[in-house]
Amino acid sequence: MWLLAAMDHGGTVLAQRQIDTKSNETPAFIPLLDGLAGENTVVTADAAHTQHANGIWLREHHAHYIAVVKGNHPGLLRQLRQLPWADIGLDHKDRSKSRGRLEVRHLKTAVFRHLDYPVPVKPCA
Repeated sequence: MWLLAAMDHGGTVLAQRQIDTKSNETPAFIPLLDGLAGENTVVTADAAHTQHANGIWLREHHAHYIAVVKGNHPGLLRQLRQLPWADIGLDHKDRSKSRGRLEVRHLKTAVFRHLDYPVPVKPCA
């Protein structure tokens, strides 16, 4: 067993959920945040939590979120690649060695309300 936690910017744990060793943290995301004051907060999470249901839930609770997008969301990734990244200033650059390889990360931030994400889930007929 292990824990998934929600923390504030100062590192204070606001909520936590126990995760069974035979499961993963993905289904615990919404139950972890449910009951916390989410309106006008910024939620950051790793790529495992970039799920349509999570994005919809966060929007319904008037939260803002930073989503990590990888190849498992090809439509969203395609939209992001078409944005004018050359015109957006670099906020942070990091170079580090991890798992035997050099990793270079460039951080740029911008607000894009027009992205088609999350795509609303259509109810089954």
